[in-house]
Amino acid sequence: IDAEHRVLVWNRGAERLYGYAPHEAIGGRLRELVLPSDAPNGAADPLNHLPASGPSTYEALRRRKDGVLMYVDVTAKRIIHTNGGGAPLIVLGEKDVTQLRVQRDAKLLDIGAGTNEIRRMLIGRELIGAR
Repeated sequence: IDAEHRVLVWNRGAERLYGYAPHEAIGGRLRELVLPSDAPNGAADPLNHLPASGPSTYEALRRRKDGVLMYVDVTAKRIIHTNGGGAPLIVLGEKDVTQLRVQRDAKLLDIGAGTNEIRRMLIGRELIGAR
């Protein structure tokens, strides 16, 4: 994407992931293509996640062409022109991690439920012991 968040290149992986053909995506703004309509303004700006140098990896919520929401693992890297002129470009690589996130969240819920059960048992023992 360019400094104004316009898509410059759209490959087959992006097409499979989001459902947009290259002619639909190229020239479009990232926010309008793949961000949920209620996403905060800064969410569209990968520069918010980039360190001064090197790549950045983070998880983000995205929307496919058909409206389905998904979580993606984003790797973003700033590309500076070799002659030092012009605005930097941002190269993004994104992978659907929705299923992994659902599994991770389910495990956390199981752990939380188990912790609550242990807590109830301990409180019960304390109450019995206090008699």
